[in-house]
Amino acid sequence: MENETYLRLGTLKKPFGLQGQVRCASLTSFASLRFVPGAKMTLYSEKAKERKEVTISSFRDNGNEFFLGFEGINTIEGIEPYLGWHIEMLKKDAILPEGYYRLSDLIGLRAFDAENGDSLGEIIDVVAYSKTPNLKLKETNGKIAYVPFVMDT
Repeated sequence: MENETYLRLGTLKKPFGLQGQVRCASLTSFASLRFVPGAKMTLYSEKAKERKEVTISSFRDNGNEFFLGFEGINTIEGIEPYLGWHIEMLKKDAILPEGYYRLSDLIGLRAFDAENGDSLGEIIDVVAYSKTPNLKLKETNGKIAYVPFVMDT
């Protein structure tokens, strides 16, 4: 399982209640599809480079954050060692609804000017630090450019 690709869904922030539930910052648009009771996930510490497999026992969505419970973690003391860890799942298991895609799947594709069809360059990253993600392009001349990613609706 070490060579498999994981999809980061959130970050554990602080305990919630007395039964080991935790408040998480959300990094997914499909929390209710991912965090169903019985779902297998992993907790990952970037600092320690350590993974712990967990099973979801409870989920409640609250917009930009959600509350999770894990089987076998039933106290505040049980969840505290994992605060700051990320919750992830295998990318291959994170099915998207029809018509949706991941911004990370754009990396490696070529971008074209919609008016004249000229190649703008290759998408080398997607930067999502603001409400509107930006595509990081390596232009055909080798320079780096950032282009706001705006979808037609």
